[in-house]
Amino acid sequence: MKTLAWVCLAFFCLHSYAARGEELAISVIEYASSGESKELASVRAEDEATRKEILNLWEEAARAFPQDRRYLYGPDSGFVAITLTRGKSTLTVRSWHPLFEKNPNLVVTSHGVETLNERNREEVLKSDKAWYRNARKCFDKITAFATAKAGS
Repeated sequence: MKTLAWVCLAFFCLHSYAARGEELAISVIEYASSGESKELASVRAEDEATRKEILNLWEEAARAFPQDRRYLYGPDSGFVAITLTRGKSTLTVRSWHPLFEKNPNLVVTSHGVETLNERNREEVLKSDKAWYRNARKCFDKITAFATAKAGS
């Protein structure tokens, strides 16, 4: 049992040390269907609190967006891309929901873009797949963090 405790402690210390030494960053970029792009936010971890938050968001994104579900947009459409950088590794996720839902009559679900037809967006999403709701929540959380940090 003592050996397991030492192994866990050593892993935690190594993980913490590596996390302090590596670059941590988030960028949020909007891509139009025309191919034009616009940076919405860019944040680099320059203090311990930001480092911890970016590491937490990285872990959350890795769980919410498995390899086969990192690109949530349709063909020939615009989307927003979030790239989390951790040392030499990057995790990029993309979604079209932030762009399409600027129109108050549209909602993006795991099946595509739908008109609300007098329904409310929360009701429609509540009946969608749990993995998709979780991915959207994570996407919006990362975007909100990066936008707030970039604006401060």
